[in-house]
Amino acid sequence: MIRFDEVRRTFGVLVALEGLTLEVKTGTIYGLLGHNGAGKTTALRIAIGLTVPSSGRVMLSDVDVEADPIRAKAVAGFLPDTPSYYPHMTADSFLAFLGQARGIAEEVWRPRRDQLIERLGLADARHARLADYSFGMLRKTALAGALLHAPPHLLLDEPTAGLDPTSVRVLKDLMLEEAARGATLLVSTHDLDAVAEVANQMGIIHRGKLIRQFAPADVPARAADGSSPLEQLFLEATREAAAAPGAAS
Repeated sequence: MIRFDEVRRTFGVLVALEGLTLEVKTGTIYGLLGHNGAGKTTALRIAIGLTVPSSGRVMLSDVDVEADPIRAKAVAGFLPDTPSYYPHMTADSFLAFLGQARGIAEEVWRPRRDQLIERLGLADARHARLADYSFGMLRKTALAGALLHAPPHLLLDEPTAGLDPTSVRVLKDLMLEEAARGATLLVSTHDLDAVAEVANQMGIIHRGKLIRQFAPADVPARAADGSSPLEQLFLEATREAAAAPGAAS
């Protein structure tokens, strides 16, 4: 379970999150939608303990993230929107480093690493330096790092960014498999239809506020003319929020 309780975060005069309250149940894939600057990344960074809320709290099951950020990082996997890496390392050595740093037994992390490298299409480049990787390859390596310790919570920020269609399909399959084993996934995205295919629940965040929640199954299928009802729902919800009395200009 991932729960936000009245989470507020300001950066000077900028309000990034305004009383965000949200609960993602165990085994659920929750897609968090929003424009650039809506607060999605801030929400995920608070949930992993990289950013401290101005008020409110986030719980990862029984872990209070602000009170115990080290344990929070142990029970969650985080894919940032921009991957961090050591340029001189390879995918092999980077994932080995993560497994050792997290205190995972080698007989556990080594086959898990090899499986993820194969699934994510990195096998041919596993011994190449990360400095020579494309952005998409770095994203897949970072995703493998988030999944390596099979955490009960996954926080994925724009997971489809930089991925080719084949890799997006693999990503969606991995998300479904993680949820099936009981992991709870919070996925920030602009890729509405890709996440709608696997999500159980979705929410739209606008200027730091959760303005609408819905089940993807309740959204009609793509129309015959190719238009996306989900895109229309998103645009209508954000327009209404922007035009509401008291909305910031």
